[in-house]
Amino acid sequence: MLPLDLILDGKFSPSAKVVYAVLKTFPNDKVPTVSLALPGVTVTHREIIGRCNLSRHTVVKALTLLALAGWIIKERSVGSTNRYVFTTPVTEV
Repeated sequence: MLPLDLILDGKFSPSAKVVYAVLKTFPNDKVPTVSLALPGVTVTHREIIGRCNLSRHTVVKALTLLALAGWIIKERSVGSTNRYVFTTPVTEV
């Protein structure tokens, strides 16, 4: 399920919204992240690409934009996997 704020946010391309939705299809890690105490998913770019059928460039760009906007936090892992933690960005009033 996509957050309504993300769906309505015009800063994101449809591809970025698809990448976020695909990330949500992976099972949450059983152990919360040490730094945030929030659940996350550990996946490779290849796994994300395989589920959304987008180019590597598009997936990496979408992940970067989602992280910069605060929708996810990317934690580098050993090897080819990364950990993505789902957050809700703080919006200024």
